[in-house]
Amino acid sequence: MDNLPEIEAAVDALPVTQQKELFRHLAERLQEDAELKRSLPLVPPTGNSITQQDIDDALDTD
Repeated sequence: MDNLPEIEAAVDALPVTQQKELFRHLAERLQEDAELKRSLPLVPPTGNSITQQDIDDALDTD
């Protein structure tokens, strides 16, 4: 399948129970992907301004 309309047609051809199973699987997969995205660590406020270098350093902690 090369494009979205072909994929949609293939999904439409599935029985409703299999469509629901597919949608449930995709929702779980998307949720996992969202949870794996990097985020900045939570730190207590210092009263100092934050610089771009501070942000870059925080993102490079992986």
